[in-house]
Amino acid sequence: WGCVLILLFFFSSCASTQESDLKKAESTRNVGEVYYQQGNFTQALKHFLEAEKLTPDDPELQNNPGLAYMGKERMDLAITHFKRALQIKPGFSKVKNNIGVAYLRKKTGMPPLPSLKNFQKISYMKGPFIRYLILDRRTIISTI
Repeated sequence: WGCVLILLFFFSSCASTQESDLKKAESTRNVGEVYYQQGNFTQALKHFLEAEKLTPDDPELQNNPGLAYMGKERMDLAITHFKRALQIKPGFSKVKNNIGVAYLRKKTGMPPLPSLKNFQKISYMKGPFIRYLILDRRTIISTI
């Protein structure tokens, strides 16, 4: 009986630790998103990476650091995170759009997006090789 009680205690403590990690990851990600919306990509990235350590299999916590790296003009690192998100969730359309923009910006040297602080409306931007429509801070649809 002693072994059974030890195993029950072990499994119950594991479950509560996972719940605690999920809550901490979510609150840390939320703080990162506030920094991201303010254009403070360094602080956003710090919080996203901290949350990622707690729940590394969350595709959103792979997408978010990718967005922060794009804001810092680190396309290689952004692409790495977007690829991880797609490994976890292959049909993640938001990430497919983001990785496409990252590859395009890396290849063409396209200038960074303007500040999206307090961005509320749909805008059109024109670049030398592409036009893209910004629907919100995270969704960019490109057209040729």
